[in-house]
Amino acid sequence: MPTAIFREGMEAMRVAIDIGGTFTDLVALDGETGEVVAAKAGTTPWRLAEGVAAAMDHLGSKAVDLWVHGSTVVINALLQRKGARTALITTKGFRDVLEIGRTQRPDLYNLLYQKPRPFVPRRWRFEVAERISAAGEEVLPLSREDLQAALWAMDREGIEAVAIAFLNSYANPQHEEEAAQLLRSLAPQLRVTLSSALTRQWREYERTSTAVLNAYVQPVVDVYLRELTGLLDELNVSPKRYLFQSSAGIMDLSEAADRPIHLVESGPVGGVMGAAYLAKALHVQQAVTLDVGGTTAKAALILGGEPQWIDEYAIEKTGRQPGYPILIPTVDIVEVGAGGGSMAYRDATGAVRVGPESAGADPGPVAYGRGGTHPTVTDAQLYAGHLAPGPFLGGQLFQGLSQVEGTLAALGAPEGLEAKAVAQGIIRLAQTHMAHALEMVSLRRGLDPRLFHLMAFGGGGGLHAGALLKVIPFKEALIPLHPGVFSAWGMLTAPLKRTWSQTFLQPVAGHEGSWSDRFRTLTDLARSWLRAQGFGDDGQRVRCFWDLRYRGQEHTVRVPVNLGDLQATLTLFHEAHRRTYGFALDQEVEGVHLHAVAQADLSPLPLTPWRRGQARPQPRAFREVLWQGKEPLATPLYWREDLPAGWETAGPAVIEEPSGSTLLWPGQKLAVDPLGILHLWEGR
Repeated sequence: MPTAIFREGMEAMRVAIDIGGTFTDLVALDGETGEVVAAKAGTTPWRLAEGVAAAMDHLGSKAVDLWVHGSTVVINALLQRKGARTALITTKGFRDVLEIGRTQRPDLYNLLYQKPRPFVPRRWRFEVAERISAAGEEVLPLSREDLQAALWAMDREGIEAVAIAFLNSYANPQHEEEAAQLLRSLAPQLRVTLSSALTRQWREYERTSTAVLNAYVQPVVDVYLRELTGLLDELNVSPKRYLFQSSAGIMDLSEAADRPIHLVESGPVGGVMGAAYLAKALHVQQAVTLDVGGTTAKAALILGGEPQWIDEYAIEKTGRQPGYPILIPTVDIVEVGAGGGSMAYRDATGAVRVGPESAGADPGPVAYGRGGTHPTVTDAQLYAGHLAPGPFLGGQLFQGLSQVEGTLAALGAPEGLEAKAVAQGIIRLAQTHMAHALEMVSLRRGLDPRLFHLMAFGGGGGLHAGALLKVIPFKEALIPLHPGVFSAWGMLTAPLKRTWSQTFLQPVAGHEGSWSDRFRTLTDLARSWLRAQGFGDDGQRVRCFWDLRYRGQEHTVRVPVNLGDLQATLTLFHEAHRRTYGFALDQEVEGVHLHAVAQADLSPLPLTPWRRGQARPQPRAFREVLWQGKEPLATPLYWREDLPAGWETAGPAVIEEPSGSTLLWPGQKLAVDPLGILHLWEGR
């Protein structure tokens, strides 16, 4: 059953819904007053729209002015291989690009290494005669006969979706567009994806992979969007309906139907966007985010108040496997399988592991009483006293500790460990995974964590932030309001957004006019799109970025572009190269990729002063809590609503609220700022 967390009466609302692996979160806000409705419902993997409907029940008959949704449909279809029967049409001689991939191995000395199996088997990959040169000129016309032969073969195989990826189509999409037109006229039931419609950047393998993955999920997303549209029509939700993109922007449902691959990291990015919004309000220039959900923990970097984004993302990428590349703008997130539902178990060698397997929403942790047999991180924290049955989802799910104690004791039996020692070990293992993710976006990029704030959210963010401060010396940790639904809150801060990219390889010196013209072409496209979305020139924001390199290099460094002074942009490149690699060179600079990012901010999200709390808040109770010692400590429990702005205390303490809990470790300090945000730091 869904459970309301916090509610205040409102009229028209702005609503965001985030589907996670365990829960479906809803946040609704009055755009003028900042009053909040927050709710959770169990995620329904068999039919995700049911979980959305359960969450929406909390709104009653209130009018919805804006509706934003982060979905796991795309990533789940890819990870579970539940997409459509998909074919690939490519240039003659390039049928196996998808299988050859890249020759470098992520795990060089692994003799058991196997390349990832393509989403399209070889018998469904078809070649047609055609050729466009790297300069974008037609060398060989498109063969309609080859295309029709491929179509007949696809019809025999029951193909539902097809990706078209021709050589050098990033330079000239003419042949891809001709092929798509013919296929749609002869087989209108086919969903057709053009690689050039998704990205105009080079690298044939990555571009082909992107087109294939988009085609693979398109029919699945079509079904989901139809269900979702029917639900929203039934609820009379505003026509302003958007889906949240991996690039931290929103797009309307019709656009998502054509480019569903842009939703691959839809949900997790919402929290990063919300953290960036708060960072700007708090004048925090540098931050690292930690989002601990039911299935995973995710870390990202915020510099200058902005999330960092990358052009190439890969699903199923690990230290041993390269995964499947997707050439779309995505917020740079590092993810590890260490969430509240991550299960503890013994592997084939007898070693205890935590994650990446998760108990999910069903059966969930052992404490749910739904048949779970492996203790999870949530079970361990419940047994350690970090969590209590009372505030978590209104106490509806936790059934007691007897079953939890039994599974913990069974896991520790081979070493003769008691349940409380096993619980603490599970928590430490999970936090080791989280620390690894935080180091990946900070220390391993040459950044000093002492200059960064840690912004922790998700249902488990506050439970782990204090312990992680002891491992990585961030300035302090910040816990926002409603942390358990913060990703949904962050979605309401997002602008309407789209990125145009183009590969064009040429030296910068002596070609400044050519480069300026190309950038203006992209910005004109961006502004035209914004006008088509109903935004005038005053509401538009178009930013340009340039991927540059020294002549002879393989990879690039991205810098913002000053269209009026390209020499100033080159200076930025030299500085960025020195900062990234430790040196700069006095030699020719090449331009490789151009980017134009169009966005239009919706009405700003108000951050209202925190006016709740008591003048002298007292603990609601005391509870025995294990703080990584052999014996528990009697620890004061505070309710977050009781804490006024300006209040400070020293650990140990537990701060409880409906959507999560925050642990303040012995020796640490905590303060509440004017916005109600909790600040944790090591006692100094």
